[in-house]
Amino acid sequence: MTGNGSTRFNYGIGAFGRYYIKDKRIELLNKTRWFLEANAGFNGVNTKASNVASTNTNGLGLGFGPGLAYFVTPNIALEALLKYNLTVGFGSSVTAHNVGLNLGFQIYLPSAKARQTIRETKMAK
Repeated sequence: MTGNGSTRFNYGIGAFGRYYIKDKRIELLNKTRWFLEANAGFNGVNTKASNVASTNTNGLGLGFGPGLAYFVTPNIALEALLKYNLTVGFGSSVTAHNVGLNLGFQIYLPSAKARQTIRETKMAK
């Protein structure tokens, strides 16, 4: 609860996928890669504010947008993502949506190396 009497609670659970674009013509730097991200799942938006109608939307959550990853190492990247999020719900407000700019880092698990290690472990037995 904030000092002005408003409360905001957003939550969600779902899955997302990314498609990395491998076109050398659109790379900004040698270590960058553009990607497209999409997600789907169950989301909820609950907002209460004094002297303002409250919002209560729980239902299908969808999102999509472009991003850029700069690889510091082959397995770690700094990322920026511009994403549109939509919640279509069954509460007093049918929809809730926003556009967000996300900045962060991603750690990519070395799947090829992990498979090779598992194979080597099985061969050693």
